[in-house]
Amino acid sequence: MNNFRRNFFITLGVSVAILLFLLGAFFYIFSGTIVPLSSEFRIAQENIKIAEGRSKDFKALVSKALERQVADIPKIEKLFFAYSPNSTAFRESLEVSARRHRLEYDIGDTPSGASLATTIRLTGAFGDGMSFLREIENGPILLDIESVSFRGTSKSVELNIKMLAQAKPQGSQ
Repeated sequence: MNNFRRNFFITLGVSVAILLFLLGAFFYIFSGTIVPLSSEFRIAQENIKIAEGRSKDFKALVSKALERQVADIPKIEKLFFAYSPNSTAFRESLEVSARRHRLEYDIGDTPSGASLATTIRLTGAFGDGMSFLREIENGPILLDIESVSFRGTSKSVELNIKMLAQAKPQGSQ
């Protein structure tokens, strides 16, 4: 065989060997890395579609519930805004609650208007003061307690509470 033919077949064999090596490396990487990642990607896409369907279902359920609750807003306002801004009901409710918890009290001025701001000073046992706070917190009047301070001994404490009660909104009954 002449040199040209021999060199041609050697070059052809080396080229085929390199090509087979590259094809083997590609299939190894494809089957070991790309296929598992693509299946994980497909699973993630399916989970996203399922989640989108669930969120649409959830939104449909929640929107109906919200519409029902919007209709209940006037009822809720009547429960919380149970007093008028010109009455002394707010002050009287604080006095009744303080007496119920065996506390001496001194209630500051309660101006009438859109909001009823006042400061109350209570003196008595710590537990009674905490009971008073829980009662007004869970009571029918919507309060914004701006500050609470305790001072005293284990037998008797003085509580100073600065609070703001929201008056009935304009046009409410």
